[in-house]
Amino acid sequence: MHVFFFFYFFSFVGDPMTSGVYQQGSHPYDAYSHDMQVAGYQYNLQAFYHALSEQAVGARGCTPPPPDLQPVVDKTAEYVAKNDELFERTVLEKHCDDARFGFLNPWNQYYAYYQSKKRFFKERMKAIAAHNEQVMSKHNVQRLSSTGSVSFKLAPVSAKSLALPRPDFSTEHETEGEKNTLEDVGVNGIQETEEEEEEEEAIVEKVIQELDEKIDQTQLTDSAMELLRLVPDGYLPLPHQVGGHRHIDGKLGFLRRRGRPDLLYKPLQEGSRGLREVEFYDFMFGKSVPDDLKLLKEMIPLYFGCEDIADRAGNPYTYLKLEDLTQVFSKPCILDVKIGRKVWDHLADQDKIDRELKKYPAQQILGFRITGMRVYRPSKDDYIYYDRFFGRSVTECTAEKALSYFLDNGEGQERPEVLAGILSKLQRILAWTQAQCSLRFYATSLLIVYEGDVSLATKEKSRVEIRLVDFAHTYHKSPGDSDPDENLLFGMEKIVHFMERLKCIN
Repeated sequence: MHVFFFFYFFSFVGDPMTSGVYQQGSHPYDAYSHDMQVAGYQYNLQAFYHALSEQAVGARGCTPPPPDLQPVVDKTAEYVAKNDELFERTVLEKHCDDARFGFLNPWNQYYAYYQSKKRFFKERMKAIAAHNEQVMSKHNVQRLSSTGSVSFKLAPVSAKSLALPRPDFSTEHETEGEKNTLEDVGVNGIQETEEEEEEEEAIVEKVIQELDEKIDQTQLTDSAMELLRLVPDGYLPLPHQVGGHRHIDGKLGFLRRRGRPDLLYKPLQEGSRGLREVEFYDFMFGKSVPDDLKLLKEMIPLYFGCEDIADRAGNPYTYLKLEDLTQVFSKPCILDVKIGRKVWDHLADQDKIDRELKKYPAQQILGFRITGMRVYRPSKDDYIYYDRFFGRSVTECTAEKALSYFLDNGEGQERPEVLAGILSKLQRILAWTQAQCSLRFYATSLLIVYEGDVSLATKEKSRVEIRLVDFAHTYHKSPGDSDPDENLLFGMEKIVHFMERLKCIN
């Protein structure tokens, strides 16, 4: 399993302090309980940090990043504060094409939040140094070295090292006239017990066990661990997901509700993209659908509206409730393909276009991109996975071979009945695409599912389901625009062409 997202983990030789932690859902600058140990004396700085954040930040209008991005912003701000601006420039140069580090640019919506967190960490370091002096002087303790070599490395993180902290939002230490010194604060802050840590580890382990993938926790990023830990009660990450954002990749992914395998819950994208997808589904499942779109309704997942679901920390998120195509299969084999030459719409700026072109230049020729695929292996009762990096490696010369893997379980069993079913349904979608004159699609995908268990009855094992999915960049055509949707049409023609070649070979 590829983990495409990473964090910097660091160690300060001789530094007696560990870094504070922040959580989406609280005020972005409220610090959690923070323990500092100096020569055997332990002091709780939770309330002190809270007061310091009020003074040092002062930018309550900042927009906090989403939970999958916030740890990156916070960690980067902390490293820059502890080192220098050269580190910031190095990160920006190294990841200039990575949208996740866009907050380093002044025009980014999270730049103000990043700057505020950077100021906060700098002020905190100064305050901690001052209090260290007071404590050591009071107890006649020899100064510990506060400087040392800094090492940056990629490293797996254990569940225990990332135990979810418990926030304390009380204001009992912030009454008027309070000095907020260590003496005022005392040592009665919230401290996580071993039982609580074990309980949080158990949550992650239970969630992973319920997924149908073999996941090594030590290979998960801290963002992924946190998202798995915060999966809402009564839900689990969607099994069988091969494309799009996933919890195990450190992104807010699809959910399945316990006891409702017929539904999947897709997190609504931010801003106009999410609203546009809701409007599309509302329109398609409304009372007045144009005649030329009635057939399309049969080619997209069933839609059951939206629902707000809060995670274990109380953070609410809006989800689309959609039909889960995999629930009728015993061993679903799944292919997720992004269709069209362009995965950006007419509103995209040149930077977005350049990033997408650089990400996968072959899409301009192929007209599609494999974003994820998995195939069931009966002999081992497991799945072969092909991720988005495999998809980006596909060229015009290797596309036919890459698609053939979807029908190959590695045991020499041909599935001509499956290929025939796939082609039949693809040709039906292609015919509709050639005729429709209402919509334009960008970044839309094809989801193809067939039964991997060849021991089932002929009718069951030959079953194939295909749907068009992802409509955050779908638009109604302008009045008077009767031209076909060349983007979707080109992609559909190409994938049908390659599937027909496979049929001829078989």
